[in-house]
Amino acid sequence: MKKLKSYFETPKKALVSTLILLAALACLGTATVLTVNAIAQSGAIGQEKAQYLACADAGVDPASAQMFQCDFEFDHGQFVYEIEFAADGAEYEYWVKASDGTIVKKEVDHLAAGTTQAPAQTTTLTPTAEITLEDAKAVALSDAGLTADQVVFTEEKLDMDDGVSRYELDFHTDTAKYEYEINAADGVIYSKSKETYAATQP
Repeated sequence: MKKLKSYFETPKKALVSTLILLAALACLGTATVLTVNAIAQSGAIGQEKAQYLACADAGVDPASAQMFQCDFEFDHGQFVYEIEFAADGAEYEYWVKASDGTIVKKEVDHLAAGTTQAPAQTTTLTPTAEITLEDAKAVALSDAGLTADQVVFTEEKLDMDDGVSRYELDFHTDTAKYEYEINAADGVIYSKSKETYAATQP
């Protein structure tokens, strides 16, 4: 007992002894974790079967899948294989229970165009209108205080911006140029501008 106390009789000895004890405990804990991990792996289904089960669940041929990783981990109180792979324009991440092959969790990300995998499908939106072009022109002319015989239209088109269908109208008189965007669904003026021409000398 006296010999044990001698290791802590001065602050310096106490500090050194404490550090030695902590290092010993850390080594013991690491060894315990490694032992538990080894025992768990010995009773697990194995990486190859875990990868096969993940691919089967995803409907992917294992031969065509590009495997990124397959790690044996302890997650949420159980040992699992964390598997990442890519195939058919998508990336998959699976967590497979190591003891029996149960799919614990899965995530699927479809890759965008420009990646190494097949590009994702895109959908082209076609602009639609509830009001006619003539209705839109009438709204613009009324707002400008003009009639059809006073102006010349230089642009009349139905377009889509931010998912909203709009009529884009450009017209002019002898003294000004007008630009309008009319909501094609309800005829509301989305934007407008007027540019007045400078007076010319005779």
